[in-house]
Amino acid sequence: MPLYNDNNYFLTAIEARVGARKNLIIFNEVRAIEEGILNAIELGQLSVNVENTYMTDTTTVFPVQNISSVNITTNVFNTATPHGLSNGDIVRFQSTGLYPSPITFSRVYYVRVVTPTSFSLTLTLQDALSGTNIIDILSTGTGTLQFRKQSQSMLYFLVWKEIYKDRVLFDQMEVVINYFKRLGYGINRKTNQSTNVTFYWEILW
Repeated sequence: MPLYNDNNYFLTAIEARVGARKNLIIFNEVRAIEEGILNAIELGQLSVNVENTYMTDTTTVFPVQNISSVNITTNVFNTATPHGLSNGDIVRFQSTGLYPSPITFSRVYYVRVVTPTSFSLTLTLQDALSGTNIIDILSTGTGTLQFRKQSQSMLYFLVWKEIYKDRVLFDQMEVVINYFKRLGYGINRKTNQSTNVTFYWEILW
């Protein structure tokens, strides 16, 4: 049986694999929420909060780390202690002053490890893995510069808050929300106060 995408074109093998992964994520998220609903109904409750699913995981939240210096000649960020990052990891920055240009608060970056205490940045995973198209750092910035490795659930949170744009993650959450709305449930995303960088699902009926 031929497979088609939303535009009724034949899917390539790669597109089919990507779609299968996306659909599995949605399926598992819906099932986890449904299990939470069933358990709450058995207890006579009219609402339930669901967390620690793929999209709401709180067990993989990484700490904030400090940048000790920025080298604009080599485009390298240095840390005083081992950063623990690997090639392709995703990081996001925060600062008490000006960001090193062109780094901004509103996007994430992929890591290319230089040493256990230094790394460079790229805009794509492929570049991070190959060590190409390293971002050219034009200024060192001011104030205290910090970064945090991003888990998948933290990325979902950023997309929900419209800090980071990712159409795939946005669409996945919309499919989950629309599924339960069509069934007559109220469904909301709430900031998880224990992390402030992830959310949980609030379901009402």
